[in-house]
Amino acid sequence: MLILFDSILERRGMMEDFLRILKHQDSEVTAFSEKLWCGLLDYATAYADGRLTFTFKNGSSFED
Repeated sequence: MLILFDSILERRGMMEDFLRILKHQDSEVTAFSEKLWCGLLDYATAYADGRLTFTFKNGSSFED
C-alpha cells in the first residue's frame, strides 16, 4: 500500500512539473518545443536494429 501511495505522489509531482512548464508558455504550442518534450518524456531506448522506443512520464510508450 505504501509503495502505491509513493507512486501516486511521484506521478502527481511529475504532472505538476509539466503543468508548471505549460503555464510559462507565452502562446499556443505550434512548433516543437524541447522544453515541453523533456517535460513529457521519461526516457528513450535505441536498439541495435534501429528501433526507437520513447517512454513518457505517464507510463505510455511509442515505438518508431
